[in-house]
Amino acid sequence: MQILGKNLTTLRKERIEPKFTFSTAFRIGEQVAHALQYLHETGYIHRDVKPSNCCIGVPPETAIIYLVDFGMCRKVIDSNGKWHMPPLKSIFKGTLRYASLNSILTHQCGPSDDLMGWIYSIVRLEIGKLKFNYYSYLIEI
Repeated sequence: MQILGKNLTTLRKERIEPKFTFSTAFRIGEQVAHALQYLHETGYIHRDVKPSNCCIGVPPETAIIYLVDFGMCRKVIDSNGKWHMPPLKSIFKGTLRYASLNSILTHQCGPSDDLMGWIYSIVRLEIGKLKFNYYSYLIEI
């Protein structure tokens, strides 16, 4: 097991202005997108992609971002390469702020739902907040 540095949520909150520059958010986004691509190619979906599940390395590797916390991962491709979608309906798991609409509505989720969570994460890292609120949407449902 490797020792890692702080997660991206902690790093964002420690800044004077709690957000990253566009270029920093872009570089972070690119690294995590590659990590998600690798995870998806190996047949898994993460199901809880968010800034606090991404950590920087320790010196001298502080520019490397690591995707962590695979406790909610689900295998969606078997050893024969056959795709197995999760159940049509399932209980919502994850962090509401970064969840895709499919996750919130308990629909089938796949790699695209991980990517939606990561897009929301990048927006939060670069802008400092998300401009929408799922909580009010869920109250309407």
